[in-house]
Amino acid sequence: MGVDVGMGAMATCSDGTLVDNPRALATGLKRLGRLVKTIARSRKVHGRSNHSTRKERLYASRQKLNARIVNVRHDHRRQATTAIAKSAGRVVVETLNVSGMIRNRGMVRTIADAGMSGSWPSWSI
Repeated sequence: MGVDVGMGAMATCSDGTLVDNPRALATGLKRLGRLVKTIARSRKVHGRSNHSTRKERLYASRQKLNARIVNVRHDHRRQATTAIAKSAGRVVVETLNVSGMIRNRGMVRTIADAGMSGSWPSWSI
């Protein structure tokens, strides 16, 4: 089975099945932006390096949201690769020059949100 990796669909298999991208960053971007703005507006206490408890809580919630975005992406990728591997005896995946694709400023967020760089190792089953 041949697998074509892309931004619109995470994977397009040669048998016609499509695996959609979860678009984890796109769904969490509004909330993440609001949280970053709140952190920027919260004031510093007692000098440069000492933060208030509220600011530490905001940092923790930003970290938690970023971790959720990463975990959604990884979970979807693992489920998709497992389903593809179970349905075919041999899988061939195209190789992409992701670092070259990221140089295009118009597509960088979509490519990063798709998580293409570490998502498809060149393996055969």
